[in-house]
Amino acid sequence: MHILDLSMGLLFLALGAAIRYLRIVEILAGYDPKKVSDPEGLARWSGGGIMICGAILLAGGFLGRTYGTIVVIPQWSLFTLAVIVNVIGAQRFGRRPPDYPGD
Repeated sequence: MHILDLSMGLLFLALGAAIRYLRIVEILAGYDPKKVSDPEGLARWSGGGIMICGAILLAGGFLGRTYGTIVVIPQWSLFTLAVIVNVIGAQRFGRRPPDYPGD
């Protein structure tokens, strides 16, 4: 289990770095360039969020080797929270329809 957390953490860090620094937003699920107002901002936000998820997985893998399975619930709770914040925060980079009531 800890080896899986470590390897998935490294994978998430690599993907997050590719999205954030190389601006490869095309690999994000549901990405449509016509619906994104700021692809650079989306790359920074999503890449950083995915890197945070990777860091949580890495920390859980390292701590799990020392403390055992007691870190599983806090690790996955933090991971889930980070995913939710990342998804909600990415909504601000979408284009609003022209008839949006707030404009």
